[in-house]
Amino acid sequence: MSKQQIQWRRRWLSLGGRWALPGLLGVAIMGLAERSLAHGVVMQYQTTQAVSVQAKYDSGDPFANAQVTVYAPDSDQPWSKGTTDNNGVFTFTPDDSKPGTWQVKVRSAGHGDVANIPVSSGTQQLATVSGGNGYTPLQKGVMAASVIWGCVGTALFFLRRKA
Repeated sequence: MSKQQIQWRRRWLSLGGRWALPGLLGVAIMGLAERSLAHGVVMQYQTTQAVSVQAKYDSGDPFANAQVTVYAPDSDQPWSKGTTDNNGVFTFTPDDSKPGTWQVKVRSAGHGDVANIPVSSGTQQLATVSGGNGYTPLQKGVMAASVIWGCVGTALFFLRRKA
Protein backbone atom coordinates (compact mmCIF):
# COMPACT_ATOMS: atom_id res chain seq x y z
CA MET A 1 0.00 0.00 0.00
CA SER A 2 1.21 3.47 -0.76
CA LYS A 3 1.69 6.09 1.93
CA GLN A 4 -1.30 8.04 0.61
CA GLN A 5 -3.56 4.96 0.78
CA ILE A 6 -2.45 4.26 4.35
CA GLN A 7 -3.20 7.87 5.35
CA TRP A 8 -6.61 7.72 3.68
CA ARG A 9 -7.44 4.43 5.44
CA ARG A 10 -6.41 5.83 8.85
CA ARG A 11 -8.46 8.99 8.24
CA TRP A 12 -11.51 6.95 7.17
CA LEU A 13 -11.30 4.68 10.21
CA SER A 14 -10.77 7.63 12.56
CA LEU A 15 -13.92 9.35 11.23
CA GLY A 16 -16.07 6.44 12.30
CA GLY A 17 -15.56 4.33 9.20
CA ARG A 18 -15.22 1.19 11.26
CA TRP A 19 -18.83 1.67 12.42
CA ALA A 20 -20.23 2.62 9.02
CA LEU A 21 -20.63 -0.95 7.76
CA PRO A 22 -22.36 -2.27 10.90
CA GLY A 23 -24.59 0.82 10.89
CA LEU A 24 -25.61 0.30 7.26
CA LEU A 25 -26.25 -3.37 7.90
CA GLY A 26 -28.42 -2.50 10.88
CA VAL A 27 -30.50 -0.07 8.82
CA ALA A 28 -30.92 -2.65 6.04
CA ILE A 29 -31.88 -5.43 8.43
CA MET A 30 -34.41 -3.31 10.33
CA GLY A 31 -36.02 -2.29 7.06
CA LEU A 32 -35.87 1.42 7.75
CA ALA A 33 -34.62 2.15 4.26
CA GLU A 34 -37.56 0.33 2.67
CA ARG A 35 -40.16 2.11 4.76
CA SER A 36 -38.74 5.51 3.98
CA LEU A 37 -38.20 4.99 0.23
CA ALA A 38 -40.79 2.53 -1.06
CA HIS A 39 -44.53 2.87 -1.28
CA GLY A 40 -47.26 1.52 -3.49
CA VAL A 41 -50.55 2.77 -4.82
CA VAL A 42 -54.02 1.71 -3.71
CA MET A 43 -57.01 2.48 -5.93
CA GLN A 44 -60.66 2.59 -4.96
CA TYR A 45 -63.49 2.99 -7.44
CA GLN A 46 -67.22 3.63 -7.28
CA THR A 47 -69.61 3.13 -10.18
CA THR A 48 -72.95 4.84 -10.59
CA GLN A 49 -73.76 6.36 -13.97
CA ALA A 50 -70.11 7.39 -14.02
CA VAL A 51 -67.04 5.64 -12.63
CA SER A 52 -65.05 7.53 -10.02
CA VAL A 53 -61.54 6.25 -9.32
CA GLN A 54 -59.56 7.42 -6.30
CA ALA A 55 -55.84 6.59 -6.15
CA LYS A 56 -53.74 6.90 -3.00
CA TYR A 57 -50.27 5.90 -1.90
CA ASP A 58 -50.01 3.15 0.71
CA SER A 59 -49.43 5.90 3.28
CA GLY A 60 -52.90 7.35 2.54
CA ASP A 61 -51.63 10.45 0.71
CA PRO A 62 -53.55 11.18 -2.51
CA PHE A 63 -51.99 10.22 -5.83
CA ALA A 64 -52.43 13.77 -7.15
CA ASN A 65 -51.97 14.84 -10.78
CA ALA A 66 -51.24 11.30 -11.99
CA GLN A 67 -51.78 10.24 -15.60
CA VAL A 68 -54.91 8.15 -16.13
CA THR A 69 -55.64 5.98 -19.16
CA VAL A 70 -59.00 4.23 -19.58
CA TYR A 71 -59.45 1.24 -21.90
CA ALA A 72 -62.84 -0.04 -23.06
CA PRO A 73 -63.53 -3.79 -22.89
CA ASP A 74 -61.64 -5.80 -25.52
CA SER A 75 -59.70 -2.76 -26.78
CA ASP A 76 -56.00 -1.97 -26.85
CA GLN A 77 -56.60 1.66 -27.79
CA PRO A 78 -57.13 4.23 -25.00
CA TRP A 79 -60.80 5.17 -24.69
CA SER A 80 -60.07 8.19 -22.49
CA LYS A 81 -57.05 9.95 -20.99
CA GLY A 82 -56.71 12.48 -18.22
CA THR A 83 -55.17 13.26 -14.84
CA THR A 84 -56.30 12.83 -11.27
CA ASP A 85 -57.19 15.92 -9.29
CA ASN A 86 -55.40 17.05 -6.11
CA ASN A 87 -57.33 14.40 -4.13
CA GLY A 88 -56.27 11.60 -6.50
CA VAL A 89 -59.77 11.33 -8.04
CA PHE A 90 -60.59 10.76 -11.73
CA THR A 91 -64.15 10.34 -13.02
CA PHE A 92 -65.29 9.05 -16.40
CA THR A 93 -68.59 7.93 -17.92
CA PRO A 94 -68.30 4.59 -19.72
CA ASP A 95 -70.14 3.95 -22.97
CA ASP A 96 -73.36 2.02 -22.17
CA SER A 97 -73.06 0.14 -25.47
CA LYS A 98 -69.78 -1.45 -24.24
CA PRO A 99 -70.56 -3.45 -21.09
CA GLY A 100 -67.75 -5.54 -19.66
CA THR A 101 -64.51 -4.99 -17.79
CA TRP A 102 -63.00 -1.56 -18.25
CA GLN A 103 -59.31 -1.13 -17.45
CA VAL A 104 -58.05 2.02 -15.71
CA LYS A 105 -54.30 2.64 -15.46
CA VAL A 106 -52.96 5.33 -13.12
CA ARG A 107 -49.25 6.23 -13.32
CA SER A 108 -46.91 8.92 -12.09
CA ALA A 109 -43.14 9.05 -11.57
CA GLY A 110 -42.62 5.30 -11.69
CA HIS A 111 -45.56 4.46 -9.42
CA GLY A 112 -48.92 3.21 -10.53
CA ASP A 113 -51.68 0.66 -10.45
CA VAL A 114 -54.25 -0.93 -12.73
CA ALA A 115 -57.93 -1.43 -11.89
CA ASN A 116 -60.17 -3.80 -13.82
CA ILE A 117 -63.69 -2.44 -13.32
CA PRO A 118 -66.74 -4.50 -14.30
CA VAL A 119 -69.38 -2.22 -15.79
CA SER A 120 -72.95 -3.18 -16.68
CA SER A 121 -76.06 -1.06 -17.01
CA GLY A 122 -77.70 -0.09 -13.74
CA THR A 123 -74.87 -1.37 -11.52
CA GLN A 124 -73.72 0.51 -8.45
CA GLN A 125 -70.74 -0.75 -6.51
CA LEU A 126 -67.81 0.34 -4.36
CA ALA A 127 -64.58 -1.63 -4.49
CA THR A 128 -60.92 -1.33 -3.63
CA VAL A 129 -58.37 -2.57 -6.10
CA SER A 130 -54.65 -2.75 -5.57
CA GLY A 131 -51.76 -4.15 -7.52
CA GLY A 132 -50.22 -5.26 -4.23
CA ASN A 133 -49.39 -3.93 -0.82
CA GLY A 134 -45.66 -3.79 -1.30
CA TYR A 135 -43.06 -6.46 -1.68
CA THR A 136 -43.32 -10.17 -0.91
CA PRO A 137 -41.14 -11.61 1.88
CA LEU A 138 -38.93 -13.26 -0.76
CA GLN A 139 -38.40 -9.93 -2.53
CA LYS A 140 -37.57 -8.23 0.78
CA GLY A 141 -35.07 -10.97 1.61
CA VAL A 142 -33.36 -10.71 -1.78
CA MET A 143 -33.16 -6.91 -1.47
CA ALA A 144 -31.71 -7.11 2.07
CA ALA A 145 -29.18 -9.73 0.97
CA SER A 146 -28.20 -7.55 -2.00
CA VAL A 147 -27.64 -4.53 0.22
CA ILE A 148 -25.58 -6.55 2.69
CA TRP A 149 -23.55 -8.14 -0.12
CA GLY A 150 -22.92 -4.72 -1.65
CA CYS A 151 -21.82 -3.23 1.69
CA VAL A 152 -19.51 -6.14 2.43
CA GLY A 153 -18.04 -6.04 -1.07
CA THR A 154 -17.46 -2.29 -0.88
CA ALA A 155 -15.81 -2.57 2.53
CA LEU A 156 -13.56 -5.40 1.34
CA PHE A 157 -12.63 -3.40 -1.77
CA PHE A 158 -11.47 -0.41 0.28
CA LEU A 159 -9.76 -2.49 2.95
CA ARG A 160 -7.88 -4.77 0.56
CA ARG A 161 -4.10 -4.99 0.70
CA LYS A 162 -2.09 -4.46 -2.40
CA ALA A 163 1.04 -6.45 -2.91
